[in-house]
Amino acid sequence: MKRNIFSILLLVVLGSMAMLLLAGCDKEDTVTPPDEFDPPSGLQALSKDTKVTLTWIASNAADVAYYRIITRDAARVYKDSAQVNKSILTHTVENLTNGQNYWFYVQAIKTDGEKSVADSLQWGPTERFLEKNIFEFSSAYPNPSGFQFSTGNEYTMTSGSGGRPDNRANIDIWLDGRGTGLQLRCPRSVNPADTNWRLTKFATTPNINDLDTQVDIPSFSSFDTTSLTVSVNRVYWAYTADGHYVRFQVKGTSGVSPDRTVSIKTAYNRGFGAWAKK
Repeated sequence: MKRNIFSILLLVVLGSMAMLLLAGCDKEDTVTPPDEFDPPSGLQALSKDTKVTLTWIASNAADVAYYRIITRDAARVYKDSAQVNKSILTHTVENLTNGQNYWFYVQAIKTDGEKSVADSLQWGPTERFLEKNIFEFSSAYPNPSGFQFSTGNEYTMTSGSGGRPDNRANIDIWLDGRGTGLQLRCPRSVNPADTNWRLTKFATTPNINDLDTQVDIPSFSSFDTTSLTVSVNRVYWAYTADGHYVRFQVKGTSGVSPDRTVSIKTAYNRGFGAWAKK
């Protein structure tokens, strides 16, 4: 009798486990195959406005039919999937929320349906702030301004004297026209000892003129707080006091000294890494 009860309980447990496995196996949500073969590799992500473009290196398997791209949210809950022909090694995931994090998986599928393991990374689209103007700081111009990358806000940068606000704790970048040419700087570059002034580190990119061009992230040691010479259409990197990466582009300059402005376009990643990932 006890043996029969035990057998029944065992069957119930095994049946429950099988039901759970069946319930959890969604064909569009499976990223781990039973058998392994050479997977895609070198997955990279490029952050765009509400989109992420993925690129990868092809699998060396001879009979790959296509690649499958799976998107999950930050909690790894399935969101969407797509597939591209084996000759295509890039895919843009659309309809994402700027500033949010996602998991991306790329899997090779053979002609017989066998799946590789998935190359994966965690990434997300950037927030974009377009054509923000900052005004020149010079001894002859009383109302210079700066720009905060995270909010897109422009601030008047005053000394705080005479009851005026001192916004140097809020500004990531400002325009210095006191020398022979226009320079982009952060507040702490003027007075490194003043920890109340905001610290931003900058780096230049290769000679590109598009925020959507994918380039390797400069080594962090190449970021510093020295000034950057203004060059129209040039793209720069910034690392903010909040620990976030930014890419920004000088779109144009206008005015005559000491009343000049620079227009800046930015791509800002909030909280989970750099703008493009290798």
